[in-house]
Order: sequence, then structure tokens, then C-alpha cells
Amino acid sequence: MNHKRIILIFIGIIFVIFGLLAYFNAFYYENHYLIFWFCYLALLVIGIGLIFSEPRLILSQLYIVFIPDIIWGIDFISYLINGKSLMGIVDYFFLEGPIPLKIVTMQHLLVIPVCLVALVYIRDIKNKFPILLISLLELSLFYYLAITFTPEIYNINCVYKPCGNLQISGYYPIIWFAGVFLMISLSYFLVNRFLRDKTDK
Repeated sequence: MNHKRIILIFIGIIFVIFGLLAYFNAFYYENHYLIFWFCYLALLVIGIGLIFSEPRLILSQLYIVFIPDIIWGIDFISYLINGKSLMGIVDYFFLEGPIPLKIVTMQHLLVIPVCLVALVYIRDIKNKFPILLISLLELSLFYYLAITFTPEIYNINCVYKPCGNLQISGYYPIIWFAGVFLMISLSYFLVNRFLRDKTDK
């Protein structure tokens, strides 16, 4: 086992720990609705994918979190530079609250670079299109879970209204699914373009 493989396993274990900590926090701080955030499951699945060098597991979650994490990162950097966020998405992070919750939230800055580096190293990725369908089905499931089991005040996975201060008019469920489809399709294109450029060298 070479050192790069050992590093992937180590990072994978950290991701799994972060994922488990996220679920633990939800119950420990008596806010169990948080378990329905799709990014919590993504941490666990990506972690397992890293441990076993399974690119399909990593990609299935990266297609889901790629665009949201970029938006979160832009908003986070904006807050650090200007003292306020552009979209109101990260404002909660800078309010007083439990440190363990903030530690888990920082994963939004780590997932994309870790996944891309890992996928370039693993390389063995065949027929990515079915993975895209799995990502769409997974988000559809999380929509159903959030809309069924969580109150509107928490707006888990932005299923009741846009997250942050974005204002959108129209029939929101259709807007949500259209947005998810566009988001995952764009992620699919950008991620695979990056991987193709790197692995062809």
C-alpha cells in the first residue's frame, strides 16, 4: 500500500467521523431535523468512497454538493472580507452557537478539493451517467424526507423557500426540482471536464 493510498484512507476516516459527528450533534443539541440535510449523508458516503477508493461513491455525492459548496464558500469568503455575506447563507455560522456544529459546517470548504484530488488519483471511473441519475434520485428522496418530516421554519435542504436572502416567485416545488436538475447537470459537466483534463495528461 503506497503512501497516497494511506492518505486517502486517513482522510476518508476523518470524513466518516465528521459525518457521524454531524448526526450526533443533531441529537445532542436536540435539533434532530438537521439529520435530513443531504450534506450530512454526503460526508459519510464520500468518506467510505475514500477509504475503499470507490470513485462512484465519491462522484455520486460530489455531483450533489459541488454547486452548493461553491456558493457557500463564496458567501463565507465575502463575510470574512466585508463583514457581511452576499446571499445570507452563512450568517448562521457567525452567530453564537456550539463549536462542534461550526466544526462540522467547515466541511463545506473541504469537500470539493479533497474529492477532486482523490478522483484524479483513483482515475478508474467508468460510465459516469448512471451516477448522475443516482444523485438526482438521492436529492429527490431528501426533498420528500425534508418536506414530510421537518417544519418550514428550519427550511432543510431549502425545500420550502430559497436559502439565504434569495427571492423567487412561482410554484416553488417545480422551481426546486428544476434548480436541482440544473445544479447537478452543471456539476456533472464541470467535474467531468476537470477530471478529463487531468487524467488525459
